[in-house]
Amino acid sequence: MIAPNMATMLCFILTDIAVEKRTLIRAIKDSVNKSFNRITIDGDMSTNDIVLIMANGMLGNSEIKENSASYKIFKNALD
Repeated sequence: MIAPNMATMLCFILTDIAVEKRTLIRAIKDSVNKSFNRITIDGDMSTNDIVLIMANGMLGNSEIKENSASYKIFKNALD
């Protein structure tokens, strides 16, 4: 938590698209390292922050994989 008021950041990302599990993990890690993990306040970083992503595939699209044409569009939206 970040002192003095003990702030904690929670981020929940939900989507209906179908994404291969390995691709989703790789994409969220990359996106978080470009944004969420760069946040500091007075040099402090929170130990209780979380980014959670869930993709249920209810849209019915072809599963997005890292080498698919849809990946770049998905990744840009995630970033």
